[in-house]
Amino acid sequence: MRRLRLCLLCFALLLAAGCVLGGAAPDPAPPVEMVFPTPAPPPRLARRAEAPRPAPPPASVRRLDQDLQRVVEHALGGEADHYGVVVLRLTDGRAAQLNTERVFYAASLFKLPVMVEVFHQVAAGTLSMDEALVVTESAVEYDLGTLAHDVGEAVTVRQLLEEMITYSDNVAAIMLLGHVAPASIDETLVSLGLDHTSVVTEEIPTTAGDMGRLMELLGRGQVVDHAASEAMLALMRRQGINDRIPQGLPDGVPVAHKTGNGDDATHDAGIVFAPHGAYVLAVLSDLAWENEGIIDLSRAVFRYFEGLPLESRP
Repeated sequence: MRRLRLCLLCFALLLAAGCVLGGAAPDPAPPVEMVFPTPAPPPRLARRAEAPRPAPPPASVRRLDQDLQRVVEHALGGEADHYGVVVLRLTDGRAAQLNTERVFYAASLFKLPVMVEVFHQVAAGTLSMDEALVVTESAVEYDLGTLAHDVGEAVTVRQLLEEMITYSDNVAAIMLLGHVAPASIDETLVSLGLDHTSVVTEEIPTTAGDMGRLMELLGRGQVVDHAASEAMLALMRRQGINDRIPQGLPDGVPVAHKTGNGDDATHDAGIVFAPHGAYVLAVLSDLAWENEGIIDLSRAVFRYFEGLPLESRP
């Protein structure tokens, strides 16, 4: 299967299309994971609006837990070299990691930086959640079955965010990405200390280290501000694609997360709100549509932190 990549050439068309007010969104389509076609390298777009970006928050103190590290490595077994992993319990800093700086194709994880930039521009007063964008023919070309709108329909930023995160809608992502500008997103990523993630190159790179840091900052209320971080986590908790991290957990354990898929990517990154303390779990792989490794790891990490007997690997 041909490698899929995000086409950024449509951004100029989307920006030229502008936005109008009005339009109500119909009910969303069923959850389906989204990926994107192969792009040509685009010109770097200018920032949509000037907004202050503070210095990156300082890294928190992490304590490498050797037992947890062994749990991670055992859960992945002989496939460990295909994965990048960050585990971090927010309450006490106990951590494990694997291949944290290895670069992966982000797939739909790139939608997290888009979400962050939307909240950043809203906080700066340069964008409104009630602002409406018009669905264009060029955006609709990237629909893979979840489009809930007609060409010409006006959809609010708030509704597009919901569709982009909760069922990974491509059209919503394309519209928001073009509206806030990829260059602005990358600047915000740098301001958060995410040094390996970018949305302005055709590779759309990211790392487990960057995704783990983003989840940690969200959990500590340090992305934009505390209220914005809480709103982003609430949005991610409404995720409709729950076949990886949540699949390894007991029923009823809340998770705020985002998945990504491609023919060289199976990812999930989020925060598990476990009874004995919330923890970050970011798992990226270069395997195609391979959920079992993430499920096994999610189950093992949860049982370790909760003091439950670990299951033997078959």
